[in-house]
Amino acid sequence: MNRSYFSKTIFVQILLLLSLMSATLGFAEDSEVIEHWSSDISIQTNGDIRVLESIRVLTAQDKIKHGIIRNLPAKLQITQNLSIPITYTVNKVFRNGEPTHFSVRTDKDLQFVDIFKKDQPLPAGRYDFLIDYSVHGYKFDSNENYDSFIWYVNGYNWPIKIKLVEAYLLFPKLLLLSSIQHKCFTGYPSNPNYSGAVSRLKGKGLHFVTLDDLELGNGLVISASWPKGFVKRSTELLSVPDEPIQSRSGQESLLSVPSDNANQVKNISAGLDPNNFSPTNVLALNTELHITESNQMFTTESVNFYHSGNKTLQGGMVTLPKKIKRFKSNSLELQPEVSYAQIDGQNMTYLTKNLADVIEIYFIAKEPLTEGTHTLAYQLSFSNIAEINPDTDHFYWEISAGSINPSEAPHSISLYFPELMLASSSITKVWIYDRKGNRNGDLKFKSNQNSLIYTFKSGIPSNSTLVIDSLLPKGFIRN
Repeated sequence: MNRSYFSKTIFVQILLLLSLMSATLGFAEDSEVIEHWSSDISIQTNGDIRVLESIRVLTAQDKIKHGIIRNLPAKLQITQNLSIPITYTVNKVFRNGEPTHFSVRTDKDLQFVDIFKKDQPLPAGRYDFLIDYSVHGYKFDSNENYDSFIWYVNGYNWPIKIKLVEAYLLFPKLLLLSSIQHKCFTGYPSNPNYSGAVSRLKGKGLHFVTLDDLELGNGLVISASWPKGFVKRSTELLSVPDEPIQSRSGQESLLSVPSDNANQVKNISAGLDPNNFSPTNVLALNTELHITESNQMFTTESVNFYHSGNKTLQGGMVTLPKKIKRFKSNSLELQPEVSYAQIDGQNMTYLTKNLADVIEIYFIAKEPLTEGTHTLAYQLSFSNIAEINPDTDHFYWEISAGSINPSEAPHSISLYFPELMLASSSITKVWIYDRKGNRNGDLKFKSNQNSLIYTFKSGIPSNSTLVIDSLLPKGFIRN
């Protein structure tokens, strides 16, 4: 036999053997692993939390012999000095898209969801588990200024490695995402690794994702805080922390004047100059009007502007008519409430001035604004906004051009109807009238399923008022 041929054959066989050994060792290393964990966490307005957990597991009859066990804490540690008792309702469990057997038991401070049968081994393979459960009793109001939320996405008790964990956190419908503070980390709260995961705004909520594999016992922890008023408040806490939970920015209440700023605000209010609250170079303006089934309206406005620094700018302001016209009853006297106000994500105080014909609301920053681009965001709420009639309900609203958009920048206006109501079922007319009261024709809004949207490329014309007049079918607004 040719010696060269024999040597090449032995060499190739050795390479194949090494390759097979390497593949075998690699398979053994990850023979049981959670390949992907995805949680959809939806915070409800009544204070409950709905969680959908999708868990893809690769098994090998090693540590996972019959199925998986999901451990849920009966007490959730919020801070070192604060824990809260919570309960769960397991709605349904699926394996590979089909309903599967599960049982629930409680032991000390844990509730276990056993997704297996002792007499039915789970063959080695890849499985997709879906766990749908609700959380009751979560106490969001551990801080008087904010609602706060912390969640241990995958817990700490998994005996196998987890390749990837991500979570989507969804909020009540009317909450402006830019008002939410958020962060995340991997590891333990006592030794957090903030470089192990990232968070960002995505779609209608927040997206959190790990950047590295999670070794045994490690987990993803997410947290968020937002202005009060969107989630039903609880009445008591299990224990009171030495220091209340702070948002990442550590800001004061949005709904009152902080005590340490009271004198400052009094001094400002004594000589309020609208010029100091009127941005002159507006880049874009977005207005959303949300009519709810409880006959409230939430107005959310975001103003992006550039401040040149050529004058003192202390914040922003909005001017509202004192009364809104009714057609079959007396005029509605507006009593706006401020849900929140922020400049560049930092909370602001506010002052309301009731004048003869208008209401002025001043949003006051802690310090005069510096030169550069800024974003003012605020939300107002109004009660009894629609006129309730026997045949149809009537919504009427006016938006005036003025100090909020003197630059005639693009202005997007959206009208959202009560949930389940189709925009096409309303009879809505939109027009503009000038200072002399002349009506300048009807405008056509783009109709989506639940909303009407219109964009002015150069803003509402100067010294003009936009009117929205809508008839709504009965049954969608409660009197």
